[in-house]
Amino acid sequence: MRGMGIVGKRRKTLASAVTMAIVLSSFAFLVAVPSNVRAADYDFSVVHEWVDVYMKKDGSVDIIYDVEFINYGSIDGVDIGMPNKYYNLGSASASVLVGNLAPRSCSVQKSPYVSIGIGVEFDLSTQRAIGIGTHFTVRLQVNNPHMVYVNEQTAGTVGIRFRPTWFDSSSQRGSTGSIRSRVYFPPGFANVSEAIYLQNDPWDSIALDNASGLVMATWTASNASPGDIEAGSYDFGAGLPTRYVDNYYTYTAWDQLGDTLSAFWDIIVVLAPCLIIAVIFGVVIVYSIYNSRKRARAYFEPKLSVTGAGPRRDLTAPEAAVVLEKPLEMVATMMLFGLVRKRMAGIVSEEKPMRLTKLAERGDYDYETGYLRAIGLDGRVDRAQLLSVMVNLVNSTQKKLEGFNYGATKRYYEAICDKAWKQVKAAGTPEEFAQGLSDQNEWMMLDDNYERRMRSDIWVLPWIIHGPHHFYGAPSGAGISAQQLAQSYTSKVKSASSNLVGNIKGLSQEVTGVTHPVPVYKYSSSGGRAGGFGGGGGCACACACACACAGGGR
Repeated sequence: MRGMGIVGKRRKTLASAVTMAIVLSSFAFLVAVPSNVRAADYDFSVVHEWVDVYMKKDGSVDIIYDVEFINYGSIDGVDIGMPNKYYNLGSASASVLVGNLAPRSCSVQKSPYVSIGIGVEFDLSTQRAIGIGTHFTVRLQVNNPHMVYVNEQTAGTVGIRFRPTWFDSSSQRGSTGSIRSRVYFPPGFANVSEAIYLQNDPWDSIALDNASGLVMATWTASNASPGDIEAGSYDFGAGLPTRYVDNYYTYTAWDQLGDTLSAFWDIIVVLAPCLIIAVIFGVVIVYSIYNSRKRARAYFEPKLSVTGAGPRRDLTAPEAAVVLEKPLEMVATMMLFGLVRKRMAGIVSEEKPMRLTKLAERGDYDYETGYLRAIGLDGRVDRAQLLSVMVNLVNSTQKKLEGFNYGATKRYYEAICDKAWKQVKAAGTPEEFAQGLSDQNEWMMLDDNYERRMRSDIWVLPWIIHGPHHFYGAPSGAGISAQQLAQSYTSKVKSASSNLVGNIKGLSQEVTGVTHPVPVYKYSSSGGRAGGFGGGGGCACACACACACAGGGR
């Protein structure tokens, strides 16, 4: 769903809204490139976005969206992207609630702006009622067939995966206030222990819903940015044994190719026939590049989460960074700074490639020992040996998570990171501040906004640190301010992340190629795509995906 419009004109495409329903077993999302032309006065915020997905025995889902907006411009409707081309427009109904007025029915039509989507149209009186600063809520209900897919990882199970809609951040003010996603299991399913959730995205709760009489899984979040929703941070899904549904699907190579080509169909139809083959090859290449870049960030693939097992609590900062899937160049920097802090290594030159000095032969952990061995006689880090160190670190961390809950482990170390920042900020003396920053910096680096928080949280502290103190082994003079000390940390982190070895980002891709290689798919005669599931009764799920990307119009 998504996108809104302007009064007095036909709406122009606005939102990158993409609703994706997917099915389990290796992520292979299609990317649509919606038009981002919009009216100059299109301006709104999203108070909440609620989506309910009801799994049906016939392999379809009923989708109910409830989205509350505050309008700051003019608007004549909302376009809502559908998960795939099979959506049943005849089943769709929509209404809008404006302020405290009674709900108003809205007409629905095939969206002229979203290739696979529904346009919710406002009549003139509704448009006039939605003034500046007015709250209004759009509710859409529709049935979408062809949505329940085979789980290729665990025999005898099927499931769905769904990505909530999002809006263009250039038109939406701030983040979505709250986002709530719910999956209702089919009638007849009552054994919660048989339910499985999307791998790495466990539900917040699952229980029998008294109102519907169905088992219901719920995910909730607040302050969800459009970019994070688009990136899949709020994806959700659920699976169950096949005996609870009468119809389900698998995904073939032909289906995958067809979905990919559909996103580019408007371009293809205007080309001369002699160029069609070239375009098809181009699509395949673009898709492969996109997928490889995405996979370059997905170097860590934990095994099945064990529900109720709790987090792994004894990881080091670099191991926690792997669990949180931080960029590998940052993980390598954390490892280096740990060695320097322990006086096992020193930094001689920060110029690319950095030159180090080895002060010990063995570290406290295997990855530290491997790192020290990678330092050559000339002080440079051997790229091949560093690659081996990073691969071993990722693999050993995956091994350590076996028998623990991956989601709980991520949340545990996110809390550790936040605690580290609070401890440094709460220092009672300049000396405590300097020592705390030295001790906690590696944990603080787990924050995605490390550099920004250094500026906003640390630079403003009033400390002047006197006497000798150290930044990773380098003595500094007396009278340094908190701002100067924080600046020295951020500059060294930035230079080390870029200059440790030549083409360190390429090194990250090589690690991914070893730790998370591109899977080999086996295709059957009907369609399905991939996305991992885990949890529930100790199962792992991977379904194929029937997805189409829809950009919002208006």
